[in-house]
Amino acid sequence: QTCALPISSELEAQALGVNSTPTFLIAGRLYPGRVPVDTLVRIVDSLIAHSPPASTASPAPKLTGGR
Repeated sequence: QTCALPISSELEAQALGVNSTPTFLIAGRLYPGRVPVDTLVRIVDSLIAHSPPASTASPAPKLTGGR
């Protein structure tokens, strides 16, 4: 599956601190390299469990780029 807003340039990647692929950016934290799926699921599940209800949550920041 692909990201809805992939990083579109090397400069954008550098600005975010990405220096390898794959790199996952989840809730503002970088997870570089081959991260096991079960680890990613655990990270996202934890974020969901500790997040406020959708009606009060802040919108996710938008990445810049040509998309």
